[in-house]
Amino acid sequence: MLSVHCCYQRSSNCRREEELNQTIIMAEISSLAIDPRSGFCSSNYTFYSKRTPVPLPSNRSLDITTFLSSYPHHGKTAFVEATSGRQLSFSELWEAVDSVSTCLSGLGIRRGDVVLIIAPNSIFFPVVCLSVMHIGAIITTGNPLNTPREISLQMDDSKPVLVFTTGQLVPKLAGSSIPVVLVDDEPVTTEATGQVEIVTTIDKMMKKGTTDQIRVRDRVYQDDAATLLYSSGTTGASKGVISSHRNLIALVQAYSGLSTPEEIHICTVPMFHIYGFGAFAIGKLGNGTKVVILSKFDMNEMLSAVEKYRATCLPLVPPILLALVKDADEIRKKYDLSSLQTLVCGGAPLSKDLIDRFLEKFPTVDIRQGYALTEATGFGASMLTEEESRKYDSVGLLSPSLEAKIVDPETGNALKVNQRGELWLRGPSIMKGYLNNAEATAATVDSEGWLKTGDLCYIDDDGFLHLVDRLKELIKYKGFQVPPAELEALLLSHPHISDAAVIPFPDEEVGEYPMAYVIRKSSCNISEAEVIDFISKQVLNKYSGKIYVVAESRLSALPTEKPKSNSSNESSGDSKKSKSKGTSGEKTKDSAADSFEVLEKFSGAFISGEKLLCSRILRGNMCCRYEPLFNYFLEFSDVAFTVIADNYVKDDSGPGIVNCAPAFGEDDYRVCTENQIIIKVCS
Repeated sequence: MLSVHCCYQRSSNCRREEELNQTIIMAEISSLAIDPRSGFCSSNYTFYSKRTPVPLPSNRSLDITTFLSSYPHHGKTAFVEATSGRQLSFSELWEAVDSVSTCLSGLGIRRGDVVLIIAPNSIFFPVVCLSVMHIGAIITTGNPLNTPREISLQMDDSKPVLVFTTGQLVPKLAGSSIPVVLVDDEPVTTEATGQVEIVTTIDKMMKKGTTDQIRVRDRVYQDDAATLLYSSGTTGASKGVISSHRNLIALVQAYSGLSTPEEIHICTVPMFHIYGFGAFAIGKLGNGTKVVILSKFDMNEMLSAVEKYRATCLPLVPPILLALVKDADEIRKKYDLSSLQTLVCGGAPLSKDLIDRFLEKFPTVDIRQGYALTEATGFGASMLTEEESRKYDSVGLLSPSLEAKIVDPETGNALKVNQRGELWLRGPSIMKGYLNNAEATAATVDSEGWLKTGDLCYIDDDGFLHLVDRLKELIKYKGFQVPPAELEALLLSHPHISDAAVIPFPDEEVGEYPMAYVIRKSSCNISEAEVIDFISKQVLNKYSGKIYVVAESRLSALPTEKPKSNSSNESSGDSKKSKSKGTSGEKTKDSAADSFEVLEKFSGAFISGEKLLCSRILRGNMCCRYEPLFNYFLEFSDVAFTVIADNYVKDDSGPGIVNCAPAFGEDDYRVCTENQIIIKVCS
């Protein structure tokens, strides 16, 4: 019986075929008029990856496991369990896969059958996945934290014929008639198993060997389904995403430039998710990278593993990075993290402020952001070099062989460089479709193979992808589309806030208001008003133009455009003359009426300090900006004026609505007081 790693040899002929395929791809791309800087083609409004295209094998009959086992890393360590220290070399890995896949065949598992693994991270997780896919069966993964009901729903949809799980999780399968293989040695009581039939353990399967068994193995093709990972997708509820062996081979080829055999990576992210599955159960095997596996995330265990195994790379999600920043001083005293060179962050974009704060605490560590989707088999965008990582507000360059379009979600028209729209992707990694959901598949992947990601993005002049937010999560406020991720990033930049979430709050008049939930750091006592003040001052200049506060009787005096001359003399003298002329002429009244719209009226009680600020934020009116008509006022704003809201400025002595000029003097103060625009406070 041949071992797995002998089934497919990367012969010189195969390598030449891959190189030929790559040459053909590059020739096709080079025939287009593509801007080498951005990757944008003006003739078809398509962005092309600036990375070298990935070569794909021409052999149709090839599975991902056989392809991976052909890489010459057999003497190196593949996986290490962080807590126990148990290891699997690449040679031991492929021997284990050969044995387990043979046992699976003996259990009657065939091509096209679905096998579920619902377990925490371990060195057995990739063994199970690779074994299942090697015989042409389909691996589906489940979250071990799911409830029995959620697990049952996934099983009803995917219809697995076998389940790999732990003894602790067996009770969640109570009532199921599907046979179970345990991936640990934890004893299971009869009461816990109920009707569940435990047929064997992964340890026994790995030790059984293949010499005395006859394996029935169907021919597996690159286009066959290999994985069924569940995702919320781009169109709502959780759906099973079907990816092929070809998709996974493209993923492995794309990972070839992301790490080296000398690197040591910590796996903290769950392998049941595309991030952990694509990177650690599959992707890095082609590079020969050693992977240290944590069964679950624990900050102290993760940092101890970095120190113990001298890890060079740590994959994270933004909340963990934020925790590292906020506890950096204590962490550096307790742990030796000098081996750490790179942090890879995915799942959501990072704010520049958070990156700056991290680099200030850990100046020798690069942060490399990335972007991937389950529907694109872990493809999207990445950063490979230190220079690329300095593009802090992006998630990197398009992955190899990917094409992208930025599409206006309203008109369906493709857009150019630096224009925001929905990101569409096309390439060798795009999924086959959603399981049992042809309607959702058709809504997500069009007839030309374009995957509609549902993400609001833009691609800049240098070809870097910028992720703004999820289209379906955009808050629709008075016609403006407000990305909650931007507001969350601003909130998280506050040193006293540990976490934040922004959601839409429905309103009949404006559509939706942004509503924030904030978790304070335990040692801090920041007030609601302080949070409102902090966020309002940073977002009021983002989504709209100028707004002025003025007495209703003086609306016609508002200027139709900002004067070109900004000298202090003009602002204190000549502007009054121009105002007087303006109020006596019908033309000025007409142009003012054309230029301004009354948005809201405030009584004096709401035109001072915190009340106005709270009122406007609670009403969601966060689309204004303070902009005085004359630079004279801007010059002295630090010493003479205090900005307290989007459209009102006061001096420390009391009155002073300076941005409802042309000028503000005693007459203006009197009129505003009479109309309750301001209130005279008597001591």
